[in-house]
Amino acid sequence: MKALTGPKPTSRRPMLLVAVALTALVLYINAPDDDTTVSAAPDRPARSMPRTARARDSAATRLELPERKSAAASLLNLFANHSWYVAPPPPPPVVVKPAKPTAPPLPYELMGSYEQAGQPTVYFLVKGDRVFDVRDGQTLETNYRIDGVQNGRLAITYLPLDEKQWLNIGR
Repeated sequence: MKALTGPKPTSRRPMLLVAVALTALVLYINAPDDDTTVSAAPDRPARSMPRTARARDSAATRLELPERKSAAASLLNLFANHSWYVAPPPPPPVVVKPAKPTAPPLPYELMGSYEQAGQPTVYFLVKGDRVFDVRDGQTLETNYRIDGVQNGRLAITYLPLDEKQWLNIGR
């Protein structure tokens, strides 16, 4: 038979489990509230504040990390075209001077003329179905003045603009 020498050796396994459990409990109590954010260090030690006050203070001073693009999204734009060109501002509006007013086209046609010795020549002008007999210097319908014949043409002045117009008479 065997001789009993001292107490029975104890297993170390239960002691190891208790140590691991105590370590996990201490880490859980002292762990930060949120793992995804970085919080600024408080001005006073964390142990002097109750846990609820510490959570409120860290939430107020929490710094947010910028969002990161996924690696696949950055690879998609690896060869994208980039340009430093900035379009110039639009040109200032061009000020267009109004065109100088011109006389309307002559509304009269020459029907004929009559010459009598010692008398001024009478010209017969037609406008639509009306016939006018006019002489040099005479005003026609308040807008036109007959100025006479020059180089085979009858000179007619448009009075509102003082612009000369010419009507061929065939001489």
